[in-house]
Amino acid sequence: DNGILISFVIGDVASAVDELKSKNVKIFREIQERDIGKNVIILDPDEYMISLFEDVCYWAPSKSP
Repeated sequence: DNGILISFVIGDVASAVDELKSKNVKIFREIQERDIGKNVIILDPDEYMISLFEDVCYWAPSKSP
């Protein structure tokens, strides 16, 4: 554990994980679902952790009837 974590906000964690697994990217922690969104942690080739986060859009405007 080197103490470094890089984070990215992305649109679809599940699709990203599927693609990364097909390219043999190491998954450090599988997808975790929380109230605020979904998160997965992968490892780069040097084993630095990269967090991919899919935000739940609470701020998105509601649709009027």
